[in-house]
Amino acid sequence: MIVLRVLLGIFQSAIFPGLSYLISTWYTRREQQLRYAFLQSGEVTIVGLGAFLNYGLNHLDGKAGLRGWRWMFLVQGLLAIGKEILNNVVEPRMLSTSSDWIHHLPVDRRFSGELSQELPLPDGRGASFRGNSNLR
Repeated sequence: MIVLRVLLGIFQSAIFPGLSYLISTWYTRREQQLRYAFLQSGEVTIVGLGAFLNYGLNHLDGKAGLRGWRWMFLVQGLLAIGKEILNNVVEPRMLSTSSDWIHHLPVDRRFSGELSQELPLPDGRGASFRGNSNLR
């Protein structure tokens, strides 16, 4: 069980750097502050409410032939799978290809190129990645 816990920690250690990278490439510096605030407050809220959820699920010990800890894994796993299915349906593949997803931005910023510009591939073959213009 300790080995699994260590592996979980290793895999989860990339979450915040990865999310920080995505926020920094998709939003301007001014917009990033609000996104980081939502990221941090969401994490605190989830951790806080997770304890209450686990407490309640642990009291289902013996129901439907499952121990309390199995209820925790089952419910949290189903919530994570449902969230990821929703993410794949709702979130765009790239910010530059989805104007509906960024409807909160003024129209002149959506297509002005201020959000992103094409960057060349490392070998110099044209442009296939669209990144934030703040990165240069």
